[in-house]
Formats: sequence, structure tokens, C-alpha cells
Amino acid sequence: MPTVAFISPPEPRAKMQGDFFYRNYAPALALSQTGKYNTISLDNISTAKELILSEADLVILVNVVDPDLFPLITKRKAAGRPTIYEVNDDYKNLQPWNPVYSFYSQEENVKTLEDLAGYCDGVLFSSRALMDKYSTLNSRRFLFENHLLSPPSLRARNNALITIGWGGSFGHYKDMENLSKVLVSWLARTEGVKLHIMASEKICNLFSTLPKNKFSQFTPGSIQDYYRFLTTLDIGIIHLEETSFNICRSDIKFVEYAGHGVVPLVKKSTPYLKSMSHGNTGFFYRDLNGLIQLLSRLIKSPQLLAKVKQRAYQYVMDKRLYEKRINELVNALNTLPYPGTSPSPKFGDWKKRHLKSSNFVYLRHGHFEKLLIAILTEISQQQPDIPLINELCARAQILQPDSYLPPLYSARFAEDPEESYDLALTRNPFSLKALIEKAKFYLEQGKIVQAFQILDSVERNFPFWSFPKTLAYQIAKRLQRQESGVQVINV
Repeated sequence: MPTVAFISPPEPRAKMQGDFFYRNYAPALALSQTGKYNTISLDNISTAKELILSEADLVILVNVVDPDLFPLITKRKAAGRPTIYEVNDDYKNLQPWNPVYSFYSQEENVKTLEDLAGYCDGVLFSSRALMDKYSTLNSRRFLFENHLLSPPSLRARNNALITIGWGGSFGHYKDMENLSKVLVSWLARTEGVKLHIMASEKICNLFSTLPKNKFSQFTPGSIQDYYRFLTTLDIGIIHLEETSFNICRSDIKFVEYAGHGVVPLVKKSTPYLKSMSHGNTGFFYRDLNGLIQLLSRLIKSPQLLAKVKQRAYQYVMDKRLYEKRINELVNALNTLPYPGTSPSPKFGDWKKRHLKSSNFVYLRHGHFEKLLIAILTEISQQQPDIPLINELCARAQILQPDSYLPPLYSARFAEDPEESYDLALTRNPFSLKALIEKAKFYLEQGKIVQAFQILDSVERNFPFWSFPKTLAYQIAKRLQRQESGVQVINV
């Protein structure tokens, strides 16, 4: 039975979030339940990553932006093992308030994503609009949308108050800011309704002028916490402005509402036009005035709400469960031939240990991975705590003395960055990330020749990664502009 691994970017997993759940854990589990595959769900800092990436029959890289994947994909190509890259966000049109906006504002990260997508054997997308927009990334493209695993049974809600609500990430801030301007006023003057919001403090504050009996705030948590929150709602609002980024979103919020007995009220926008039927499985509105008119009508029509709730739920049960749609992913995978080679004894032993009672394994974070998450979180702060980073890296080093990641992560904060980069490269000579960071360090030190030597070596050995060439070109242009001046170059 072939082994398929889903690998995502690292993130805290004490509480599983929506992106990891819908694009990694859930499809991996559903694929295993077909009985045709062993599947592994993990992220890019797992201690087992290199073994799995080298030997799994097929790997799906879920939006992972890491140049150190290039050598591993090259190794997979030599063994005839296919690799799929997944794009699930419009990474070129992120909103400035989105948590990953600064990451994708860096040319290096965008080029790395696009070069990885092009180097892989195909690209998987989470929405049709996203696939159409980024069709040039790879000639082989697949679509597999988000679905639900196992919705709860539909229950009647007999509350005297009708509860309207919304839950989501901070990436929706501007949409919710626009919504709050009219929704707060309507709620305050309308009897028999209340509002539930599960979101960050800043989004919840948009509704804080409502009386306490009209508004309840829920702290964001895991995907299961969010599902429990949905069971408190009668009506769920989806207010998306028709921006480039929003057009490429999936329709999962509608599916989540419908699968949990919540009647969806949706601003007419691209992600929902094909899946939701107006008046049948939910209601569209064109603008905020239309939303208020719709809400005013529906709170007086409990029978209509009940009918739409039932039909929306049935739509999900019939058409939007992973078990009903997983063959779409199976068919995509079947277009990629597997080599059929036997795993190495090491990987064979690993599979026997981890897949002994099921053909699905979810690799949770151990203490080492949790330390790496803490390090990456601190590094991303506007003013990182350098002593804390060094302490965490030292602790991680003790747990995994052969890992190249602790010295790589701590290098730019170390007393001797060059020594740290060299240590990382001793442990992983193929770490393109360590090489490129070392080249940047040399540039900061004015060691232009040594920086160019590294960039030239990387470009010659991995010509499909365009960033080293781009960086070398930028340096050359800068040096040309400085020709008329006096410059000291340390070699």
C-alpha cells in the first residue's frame, strides 16, 4: 500500500487550527479511510521529516516555503517518487493586517514558493479561482476543495432569542469592521436577537458597545472549539468584500455553517456562488442594507429558517463530506506513477512502529518541536528577546544534538554568527537556507567576494531556485552604482 505524507508549515499544535486541519489532517485521514493508502500528517519541523520526505511514495507540501526542500525533492526525483505542492492562499494579495503579510512581502519567500511549485510534479489548489489565477506555476494542476469530516447530528434550537454570529481569523478584520458599522446599530434596536463572535480581541472590540445581554465574546481556540461555538448560532454571517484575496478563498465557512445547523447569510461573492443556493441552502445579500433587511425578515420567519437549515445541512451530508469527495484526490494522485520500490529498512521499521494499528498517523509535536515553535515565534516578534532565543536553542540542541535547525535559527543572534552557520552546515551540508543566510551575513560584513562564492555555488547546483541569482544581480547593480566612490571590500 503506497504511503502519502502531508507536510505543512510549522505552527503551534496544542490547539489544531483550521488551515492545518482542512489541508493536512482531514484529507490525510480521509485518504487513509479509503483503504488504499497509508497516510502521515506532520509539519516541516518534525524530527521524522527528512526520513519521510525521502521515502514516502508521494508527498504533498502544503504551502511550505523552505529552500531546504529543494535537495530533498531532487532526491525524490532521482528515486522516481512524485511530490505535489499545494497553494491555498492568494499569497501575492494578502491584506496588510494578515499575520503572514510581512512574510510574503519578502521577494525571497515569494520566489521560493513559486520555484518549489514549479519544481514539484504538480500543484494542488483549494479553490477554482486560485487555480485559475496561478495556472502558470506548473503545467500539472489539481483542485481539491475543503470539506467536513463528520458533522454533528442536526438538533433543534428552542431558544427564545435568535443568535446571530461569526467566527474567524484576524485576516477578516476589514470585512468585520465594515459589517460592525451597521450590525451594531441594528442589534441594539431589535428585540429578541443577540450576537456571538469568536475572534481576536481587536475584532470583538468592534462590537463592544452592545449591551452585555446582546453580545457574547468567545476566545478563539482549536477547530473543535470553533465547531462547538457554531452550535450556539441560529444564523451565521459571511461578509466578504470582493477583493483579489477574498475571491480566491475557499467556501468552507458556508460549509461549516450548513453542517452545524446554522443558516448562512452570505454577501454575494465569488467563493460561494457555485455552492450555495439562494433561498434554498442560505441567503445572499448584495450590500449591508440588504443584510439588515434580510435579518429583519428572517427573525420573523422561524419556519423559513428551519427549512433552510434542514436543506443546507442535507447539502453538506450529500455533497461536502471528505468521505464523499476523497476520490477526487485519489484520482489526482493516480495520475502520478509511484516507483513501487521497497522502503529502506529504516523507513520500514518506522512504518511498523507508527502504522501498526491504523494506516493513518498524525505526528504530534514532541518537546523538541515545541521548542522550535517557541524559537520561531520569538524570532518573529518586532523586538525579539535574544537571550531567550539563545536559551531555547541551547535546550533544543541538547534534545537533538545532530539537528542543524537550532544553530541555524540562533545564528543571527549569536556572538559568532559565522560559527553557527558553519555548525548548521556541518550537520546539513545541503541546507540552502543556511548557505543563503551565511551569504547575507557576509554581505553585512562587507565580504562581497565570499558572499558571491556562496551564491554562485548554490546557483550552479540548484539552478531551479531563482533567488540566489536575483540576490547576486542586486548586489552587482549596487556595486556598479558605487564604482565612482571609494569602497573597502573585506576578503
